[in-house]
Amino acid sequence: MKIVASIWVAALVAVSLQPVRPDPASELHQMHQPFHIVAFAITALVLRHCVVEWTQFPAGKAAIRASLGAVLGTSALGAVIELLQHVIYHNQMEWWDIRDDSLAAAAAICLAQGIHALVRQRRAPSS
Repeated sequence: MKIVASIWVAALVAVSLQPVRPDPASELHQMHQPFHIVAFAITALVLRHCVVEWTQFPAGKAAIRASLGAVLGTSALGAVIELLQHVIYHNQMEWWDIRDDSLAAAAAICLAQGIHALVRQRRAPSS
C-alpha cells in the first residue's frame, strides 16, 4: 500500500504543479473545487491506510491518532501544494483550496470511521 500511496501523492503533486491552468470560464475550471474534494478525500484515506492496516482497525486513542495524522498530513500536503503554486506561478494564494482539502480529508476519515464502526457492530455476535 505504501507504493500506491507514494504514486498517488506524486501524481497529485505533479497534476497540481503542472503549468497549464484552465481558463476561468471553461468547464474544466468548474471542476476545480470537486477535484480538490475528491482528490484530498482519497489522499486522507490512502494515508490513513498506510498508518494501520484497514483489517486491523485500531480502537480508542490509536484510531484517533492515526485519523488525526492522516487529516493533518493531507492538510499539510494541500498547503504545501498551494504555496508552491504561489511561488512558482505567482498565483494568488488560494486559501479556500486549503480549506476544502482539509474539510474533505476530515469528512472522508469520519465517514470511513463511521462505516467501519457500523460494519463491526453488525458482525459482532448478539448477546
